[in-house]
Amino acid sequence: MYRLKVILLMALALLIAFQANIHAAAPRQLLKDTTIDEVAWAPNELKFIAKPFRDPAYLISRKNNTWEIMPLHIRENAKFFTWAHKSYQLLFWKDGNLFYSKLVDMASDAVLVAKTAETEPSWSPDDKYFAYISDNNVWICSTDLKQKKKVTKRAVNEAIYPQWSNSGKDIIFQGAYKDGYTIYKVNVATGETKVINDKLRCVYYKLQTWNDQILVIDETTYDFKVVTLDGKVGNVTNDGVSGRNIVQYGPNGLYFTDIGRNLCKLVKGSPRLVMKEVDYASVSPRGTYLTYSVSDKFYIADNPANR
Repeated sequence: MYRLKVILLMALALLIAFQANIHAAAPRQLLKDTTIDEVAWAPNELKFIAKPFRDPAYLISRKNNTWEIMPLHIRENAKFFTWAHKSYQLLFWKDGNLFYSKLVDMASDAVLVAKTAETEPSWSPDDKYFAYISDNNVWICSTDLKQKKKVTKRAVNEAIYPQWSNSGKDIIFQGAYKDGYTIYKVNVATGETKVINDKLRCVYYKLQTWNDQILVIDETTYDFKVVTLDGKVGNVTNDGVSGRNIVQYGPNGLYFTDIGRNLCKLVKGSPRLVMKEVDYASVSPRGTYLTYSVSDKFYIADNPANR
């Protein structure tokens, strides 16, 4: 009987190891022998832009069950690529300026919008306008580039990362406040600008908003928190782990890398390991695909978190 139990336990251990190896060896495609530090997905998950640290960006498209990579017509020092929600309209930053482009047959049609700070723009919910920061003020512009308006009535020091509310009536952004940084809200129609919560101090990082829930890292506790437009704060984590980098916050959940460069997904308040030791990671808008850089190589694979 004892011998039978030992054999069964060994068989179970081999089965678990075999399944683990299957997961570890999940199909992936090597896209480029380089490290990527920015990925911008088109909303339909059929295209994305990948930007190496120093080299020009690439456009990568899904065709015949594989991914094809080609140079992007936008060259030089371009970054902060931002797709519209429902189309191939594109905004990007290059050499201190904000540009607008439509990726149609790879034609080079980029148009200068404004001289702006080094920060990502964002699209209104209906894709008819986009918001950006220039001279520490929030501006909006129509996609025909004929209507341009400074929204804020006064500058906010070190203003960055404008994000539209679901209604399109407000724009949320981050800026300096007293002895740290916090979240501001400006009304698009009136220009009224105010701090959302005057007690909250946020770590200076990429602001992400989804469903009118603003994700922040508390400067005092280093926990994830969400802030509503009326200033209510809710805890997402309570363990105070530093070194986190937000990968994606949205309907697919919260993905982040921890201090050990491990990609995790927050599940019921606890981190679930998705992949170990990645230099950079990006999750597609619907959570279908994962792109990541490891040891100067750039890969794409089905998202392991969906298994």
